[in-house]
Amino acid sequence: METTESSIRQILVEVSNCPPDADPNADLYLELGVASIHAMMLLTVIEERFEIQVPDDQFIEARSISQLIQLVDSLKQSHTHA
Repeated sequence: METTESSIRQILVEVSNCPPDADPNADLYLELGVASIHAMMLLTVIEERFEIQVPDDQFIEARSISQLIQLVDSLKQSHTHA
């Protein structure tokens, strides 16, 4: 079974050519070079892949892979209890 981390890393590679072994705490935009257009694609793919709705403000605040993982996991958790 794929983990949230492996799925997010795969999405980042597909959407923005981010290195698959990128530092999970590196800033997605400043250090990993994710462009704003890629961020919008990233948001769309994450929502589709995990079948969740990600609030824009929370997505904007998640600036690293580890923060994205925490956000997606918490949204998946609240989605299953809804």
